[in-house]
Amino acid sequence: MTQKQRLPIELAKFFRARLQAITYRSVFIPEMLEFGKIYRFSDDDDMNSISFTIVSAPTPYLDYFQPYEEHRAHARISFHGRISATGEELELENYQGEWGRPFYDGDSARTAREQEEIGLHNQSVNAILRKKGLA
Repeated sequence: MTQKQRLPIELAKFFRARLQAITYRSVFIPEMLEFGKIYRFSDDDDMNSISFTIVSAPTPYLDYFQPYEEHRAHARISFHGRISATGEELELENYQGEWGRPFYDGDSARTAREQEEIGLHNQSVNAILRKKGLA
């Protein structure tokens, strides 16, 4: 399979079903999907959005990113994951500190060090997402 080629119907159905479980809706996910294309969908009804791409590799997989949504702060944070055509699901590199950065009362050096580490980690995650076209 080459990039920009349509997915076989059964594989497209499989990925659509998995995306529906992640986003709770599939109305915005097209029935025909292509390898290598970047998809972005926003659902204004429930303020849910997702970006994803499907790679044909020896075993096809779908990489996706769901950004943090302000009104759902109590429910979830942003998430970067992978779904393999074999059904395996993996958590990939994700942002840290979305619920707040650590603060150690009386240990400003540790606070500064850990906040800097989170900042560097998040820059790395952002670079990964941008390289994939998901951010």
